[in-house]
Amino acid sequence: MNAENFKLKIASYDTLTLYLTKREEIKDENGFSSRRIPRSDLDFQKIREHLLQIDADILAIQNLRNEAEALNILSEDYSCFVNKRSTQSHREIGICWKKNKFSISNIQIHKADIPLFFKAQYNQERFVELQIPIGKSYYSFWSVYLYKDKERRIDQLYLLNNLLRKNKNFFVLGNFNDPLYSAHFPGKLFQKDFQFLTQDFT
Repeated sequence: MNAENFKLKIASYDTLTLYLTKREEIKDENGFSSRRIPRSDLDFQKIREHLLQIDADILAIQNLRNEAEALNILSEDYSCFVNKRSTQSHREIGICWKKNKFSISNIQIHKADIPLFFKAQYNQERFVELQIPIGKSYYSFWSVYLYKDKERRIDQLYLLNNLLRKNKNFFVLGNFNDPLYSAHFPGKLFQKDFQFLTQDFT
């Protein structure tokens, strides 16, 4: 990004790569069930070094439990916000930023109104929006997690599209669980001037 002579590097990261999985559920010290098994300290160090090389000014994060989980793989230059639910879900989303580079204007959690997403056993869908003043304009950076289930993903996209119609300068980051250029991704749900750009850091 290079807006109003302001250079900015943005990226997205799914923390599920921090864990191995097993078929049997295990419980942590708080009694929460999970199939996640933390990787070794060496694995965490490699991930940390990888993210340091990317050196993103703003980093959207998905599939984590709290800020500490994100800060464990980031340098002290970052601050993070994570959406906290009252459930035991490990599929939280959040966003991190270099705290010495930005004057944070606002952080919002957008959630669906019932009954649009009312489905038994499902939580309300949520998106995290970070607003930052850059030059004379405000820019929004969204962290999203879209589900693999096509029906749920379409519901999420309807909500996201309606929210984005209110914005002019925005970037949507996250785990879309389906390539944006595939025939299965319903990009037609978005306004005509919505452009998709993807890049994998592997």
